[in-house]
Amino acid sequence: MKLRSKKNVPSAEVVAIIKRRLWGSFYKADFVSREIPDAVDLIQFITESSLRSLQRCKKPIIHVLAGLLRNMHDAGIFHADLHLKNILVKHDRNGEFRAYIIDLDKSVVTEKLSIDRRMKNLLRLDRSVEKLRWLSGKTDTSLNQKTGSISTIDKIRFFKSYMLSGAALDKDWKKYIHQHHTRHDIHKFWWRISRYFTIIP
Repeated sequence: MKLRSKKNVPSAEVVAIIKRRLWGSFYKADFVSREIPDAVDLIQFITESSLRSLQRCKKPIIHVLAGLLRNMHDAGIFHADLHLKNILVKHDRNGEFRAYIIDLDKSVVTEKLSIDRRMKNLLRLDRSVEKLRWLSGKTDTSLNQKTGSISTIDKIRFFKSYMLSGAALDKDWKKYIHQHHTRHDIHKFWWRISRYFTIIP
């Protein structure tokens, strides 16, 4: 697949495509991917890890995820549905974390992905985190404690790592953060980034 051939964007290998004709020239396609051994999606990882373990491994996972998404965007890929279940993580033999992006079949590929689209993807992922936090608060005290450990500082650290994982982006990136803050009424995270960006290690 074209997406599969993009460099530095680890993903599950697609081994088959099953097409079902719906009507006329319209059809539905199901992609069958090869399983990545020992990898789990982020919701499963958060759910099955202890709170202490999550607090210990948060920082390395943040940097791995930021690098994965930066590489995906630098490759011109806009993920159509970027949420926690579409990102897999695993420990490699050296004890380091690796991350993979899945469900790329509906993604859009361009020569250069705009900051606007990058922000849409990152904000979509942030909403996925907040949705899990909200749902766990109603049904699962333990999971709510774990999602509650994902702090504003962690999100700022993620964004800083994303910004520093490749070549310098458009100097007006702060403008896009404020635009999306207004458009989506998201005020818990993104508007603070420009204030803390230079002080988080």
